[in-house]
Amino acid sequence: MRFDTSEEFVAVGCNDGTKHIYSLQEEKLVGTIESQEKAPTTSVRWRPQVVSHSKVLASVDSEGEVAFWHAPTWKKLFGFREPDNSILCMDYSPNGGQFATAGKDFNIRVYDEGTKSVEITLAAAEWNSRGHSNRVFAVKFIDEHTLISGGWDSVLHIWDLRQGLSVRSIYGPHLSGDALDFQEGQVLTGSYSSKDQIQLWDFDSGKLVETLPWPANKDVPYVYSVQFG
Repeated sequence: MRFDTSEEFVAVGCNDGTKHIYSLQEEKLVGTIESQEKAPTTSVRWRPQVVSHSKVLASVDSEGEVAFWHAPTWKKLFGFREPDNSILCMDYSPNGGQFATAGKDFNIRVYDEGTKSVEITLAAAEWNSRGHSNRVFAVKFIDEHTLISGGWDSVLHIWDLRQGLSVRSIYGPHLSGDALDFQEGQVLTGSYSSKDQIQLWDFDSGKLVETLPWPANKDVPYVYSVQFG
């Protein structure tokens, strides 16, 4: 789920591919986007308003579709499919000029928002280069030139888009969902793990700042998502 930047709407993507949009002011459902393929929606993002005055919701699904929806009509503006890939996450750059997708094939694709064409592919790990070696479940733009990602290989990669390379790594967080965020120089992670689920990391050094305690009388959480307020 995702709030838009003005907190007018919240979008919820569902396992049957449906997207529900709620008005926060009216406190009710104001739109439903149906899916013919019924492929699970794996991520939703609102396009930053700096690109256009109109609100646009982007969604990705497990069958590799990337789709864009107009608010408040909720009509499809554009869509395309990444062949032979199950997309598990996406994110927009702060200025809205780019968006990134990642998932089953371990690669991260950075698209130009205007043309919807791939600008750069951040490749999976090879013997002579760093990258992901398992499914990628979370991507997060830090700025227009920097991206951070994580997934089942328990490694966070910090990518420099100008070089097209992973320039630093943080080892430990095992991400199985939208469990990656950034704020004021710190990276927040949520791990699908029996310990050390919610952690803060220093972005510049990659060092662990804090493991947030879970109440001792509560069941062990296996975290799928975290986000800063």
